[in-house]
Amino acid sequence: MKFANLSPADVEKLAKPIWDNIITAGNDKNYQAFAKDFSITMKKNATREGIEQQWQQEPMLSSLAAEPSFIGILRDNKGIRVLWKQKFKGNDEEALGHLELVIENDEIKVDGAQIF
Repeated sequence: MKFANLSPADVEKLAKPIWDNIITAGNDKNYQAFAKDFSITMKKNATREGIEQQWQQEPMLSSLAAEPSFIGILRDNKGIRVLWKQKFKGNDEEALGHLELVIENDEIKVDGAQIF
């Protein structure tokens, strides 16, 4: 599979279940589920201890609302970045969700995930 051949709608269909899992697992503070689609590099950089510390220091990271809005994609030589409008439970605040996807061993893997 090559991201270059996929339309934005195709990328959204591939990325949505991955992003949904990150939202659900993050809200549940379940690192094992949260990291299930991580690339080898991401697993090294986003350790259990580091992610659990982020959840503790930034409560918004574990209060994400379901049903983010797809904004679009950005392509580069390494992979693809998927952008979402992300809301939070219990308020009207919005943030930018960023999901970086790469192909690793013929599988789609998360190589970056952030909320701004």
